[in-house]
Amino acid sequence: GTLVSGDAEQTVKEGYMPTIPSFYRAGYTLLGFDKEVVYATKDETYTAVWEIAEYSLILHISENSYIDDENYTLLDDKTYKRTFTYFDEFLLPTPKTENGCEFYSWKDFNGEELNGVELNTENDLEIFMFSNEDYVSMSFLVDDGTFVQGYFLESGEKIYAPKVID
Repeated sequence: GTLVSGDAEQTVKEGYMPTIPSFYRAGYTLLGFDKEVVYATKDETYTAVWEIAEYSLILHISENSYIDDENYTLLDDKTYKRTFTYFDEFLLPTPKTENGCEFYSWKDFNGEELNGVELNTENDLEIFMFSNEDYVSMSFLVDDGTFVQGYFLESGEKIYAPKVID
């Protein structure tokens, strides 16, 4: 089982090894115990030793943008990283843009838009910036220049021309 809090007390026959329970503490990594767990020869107390766990937030940005925040480290031209813990509270940065680039949103691997990082997570996170450089505007006009239909699409997304009925 998993011991979430409290004590795990065992009665162990002399000469036998205690069974170490599975411990869990949100936001922490179990490093071990304050002393080596050994075969029982006398009454013994073992205290769990914990360390605050750190996770990585990776941000992928668009061309003509950058992150101006000292909490983020540049890994390459378009990737930034910061570490965080279960207990940290922060907002996703708004990328600085140039040369006509406009920031729209942050999205996860599934394309779900994010307004902020869900805190109290115990996972590494990878997030992608979406901007006008990631989208294409398409308009369809009839012969006389009359607007028929427009689209705002992600780059590479398929579209179909509208049918004009006379």
